[in-house]
Parts: sequence; C-alpha cells; structure tokens
Amino acid sequence: MKFNNSFKSTKRWISTLLMYYIFAIPVTTNAQSKLNVGIGADLNELYNISIRYQAEQTQYALGIGTLSAKYENILSISASWYYHFHGVSTYTSRRPWYGKVVMNYLRYEYLDFSPYDKRERLLIGLRVGRDFNLSKRLAINSDIGFNLGSFDIDYGFPFSSGIWLFYRL
Repeated sequence: MKFNNSFKSTKRWISTLLMYYIFAIPVTTNAQSKLNVGIGADLNELYNISIRYQAEQTQYALGIGTLSAKYENILSISASWYYHFHGVSTYTSRRPWYGKVVMNYLRYEYLDFSPYDKRERLLIGLRVGRDFNLSKRLAINSDIGFNLGSFDIDYGFPFSSGIWLFYRL
C-alpha cells in the first residue's frame, strides 16, 4: 500500500514534533547532572549505543542501533525520557525503578527483492524498568513494556524489552 506525499510529510512532521517535545521539556540542572554512555540490546532498538543526560531523577536519551542479516538491514534511531520514581540505591542518589517513554524510528531494507524494498516505521512505547548499580560509575538496566502503535502499515512487536550496560561519565 502506497501513501501519498501529504501523508509522508505529516508523518515526518509528527515525528519531529514528538522529538521536540521530548527534549524541549526544561531540564533542571544541579550538581547531580551527568552524562551516561551505554550499549545494549533491545527488541526495537536492536544492538545499540546510547547517550543519556541525567538530571536528578530524570534522564533524556538518544540512541542509534542496527541489525544486519542475510536478507535485510535495519537501522534504529530512538529518543527516550526516563523518570526514576521508586527505591533506594547504595551507590547513587537516583532511584533504581523507572518509567520510560520511547520513540523509535526504524528503517528496513530488504535485500532479497529487486529493486530493494525499503520500509519505515515509527513506534511509541511505554516501559517500566530497573537500574542495577554495580558501582558508582557502572550499572546495568533492564526494562519491559509495550508499544502504543505504529505510524505505518506494518505493525511492530506489541511488546518490547531491552537490557543495557552503561557508564556514568
């Protein structure tokens, strides 16, 4: 099924607007503000690398991931907002339990068709997860949740889950 150009421009406008609202929310800076760098594996974000900005109990993250198989290449670009809401950690002042809102752009290239078939998908998801602090600088976090939908004819996984290893700079 093909969409006309006005639908494609509307889709791009919506994705740009969502990215703007995720990152345009004012961030309260204080002595706890830090950058975190992480690597991970996720059902939607694939094998990825991410950078997170931490401000007290809130985090903003950008990530890029990829997956290459014999007949397809997939690129993932994600933007996330975390809110840490419960628990106590011995290594940091940030609470270990968090809620996460994630927006994922996926681009598929199927290599077994001639000419190559390319598809795009935009997913919005809600998740809950936990940080497992190994030290003051190193931690593992894992989350699970569901996708609210897709702005394309293809529908992704209804559930999503991931695990990351991250380092606080």
